[in-house]
Amino acid sequence: MTHEPDKVLRRGWTTGACAAAAAKSACSALLGQGFIDPVSILLPKGEEPSFALEVTTQGDDGPRSGLSKTQATTLT
Repeated sequence: MTHEPDKVLRRGWTTGACAAAAAKSACSALLGQGFIDPVSILLPKGEEPSFALEVTTQGDDGPRSGLSKTQATTLT
């Protein structure tokens, strides 16, 4: 793999980071502690993005939460 020095890297949150945040909030609700909103996760490099939930539901099949990749802020 070669490095392209003139190529601009994309910025933003990965699908995995967003899924981890949504799962963390849903797990909290599953344990009876309610949805965490906003929900933050710790990334390997020490960043701590905080995501605002857009969807929370508590149905017969358990809790569900969802968020938007564009609504995150970074806490350092």
